[in-house]
Amino acid sequence: MLGRLDISGIDYLTSWIAVAFKVDSAQECSNSSGLVPRLDRWLASELIKGLKGVPELQFKAQGYVEGCARQGVAHRGRAVIQMISRHFDLDRVRGSLIMSQSVFLVEPNG
Repeated sequence: MLGRLDISGIDYLTSWIAVAFKVDSAQECSNSSGLVPRLDRWLASELIKGLKGVPELQFKAQGYVEGCARQGVAHRGRAVIQMISRHFDLDRVRGSLIMSQSVFLVEPNG
């Protein structure tokens, strides 16, 4: 979908949205809309509407929106995407389990 919207010729929207999927990007996503502030606000409102089926995320998103209102800044879509991606990040939840299983999968030679 972003490919249809991006007319920049340098894939600006793809690199802009990719920041939200990085592990330590919460601060950057919350502070900047880049060159597309209207898209960022629209994306946030649409994503928050869609979170009604996931109560934990809906609660986090509501807290984020209220925090933005207290600070007097607009909520940002990349911050919501970052929140969603961290919620469903399997490595964050299963990291140590995967490491423990990997040790037992090693086959000794001889």
